[in-house]
Amino acid sequence: LDEGLDLLATIHKDPTFPTDKLDRERALIINRIKTEPDRPIQYAFSELNKVLFKDHPYGFNKEGSLATVAGFSSADLKDTYRRFAVPENTVITVVGEMDPEKTLKKITELFGSIPASKFTPPSVPAEAPLKGVNEKTIAIPRAKAHIAVGFPAVSFYDPDRYALDVLNNLLSGQGGRLFLQLRDRESLAYVVASFVRPGVEPGLFGFYIACDTSKIDNAVDGLFREIARVRTDSLTEKEVQDSINNLVGNHLINLQSSWSRSENSALNTLYGLGYNYDTEYVKKVSKVTLEDVKRVADKYLNPKNCAILKIVPEEDSKAG
Repeated sequence: LDEGLDLLATIHKDPTFPTDKLDRERALIINRIKTEPDRPIQYAFSELNKVLFKDHPYGFNKEGSLATVAGFSSADLKDTYRRFAVPENTVITVVGEMDPEKTLKKITELFGSIPASKFTPPSVPAEAPLKGVNEKTIAIPRAKAHIAVGFPAVSFYDPDRYALDVLNNLLSGQGGRLFLQLRDRESLAYVVASFVRPGVEPGLFGFYIACDTSKIDNAVDGLFREIARVRTDSLTEKEVQDSINNLVGNHLINLQSSWSRSENSALNTLYGLGYNYDTEYVKKVSKVTLEDVKRVADKYLNPKNCAILKIVPEEDSKAG
């Protein structure tokens, strides 16, 4: 543990960002940016964010742009690191078998000498409310179509996030409504799923479909039909309770590793949710009711207020 903390402190306090390592990593990132369309699922989510968050950082490519990645220097990295890696913006967590008092003393010795400096987070302009349906189609050399649909949703701090998690859990997965109806019963998709991504700022509730290009229209219609069903009275108490049980069980399983517990504690503290937020999360999810799920489905999954991203084969695009 002492050796690990010594190494961590050295990396944290005195990173060098050597030019040769920077150039190697720069080349890898530029290659990932150029080849992103070769990973159509990831590409679909990235492009959906751009459609849904036109003026917000959530719409930025997380790898950066070719111009920015090619342009920054080792000095730029050091300046950025010094700006963000300050005590006011740093959380250290330790999970596992150790002596808490001794470990805290060691952390204080290693990190306590870092001079305090004020941290000012970047100013992020609020995203304008989405009005209407924003749709985008991209043609790439692929054999099948990839469709992503996104709805503006909630932040980490919104109490609606728990009901949205329960809704997402009952829709997604191989035992979820979408898979059973659109893939098993109607054979409209190879893959179909939902996902919810809250953030420090309001995030999104999304859907993804991979299908034959001949089935694009039917697959999209089927997806919106299933969305309409959960916005009405088709949900049951049993579905919601089964979803809660599954969600809580998976959450607790994920916390069995020291890494997951450490990462969650650090991020939850950094985001202002509290180091023991995992316990609170389980409690709040367990209290979600059928009426809560119906309410958030109706509130957030408005088909007249969403983003639609379609990735189609180039041949089909030219034919159209």
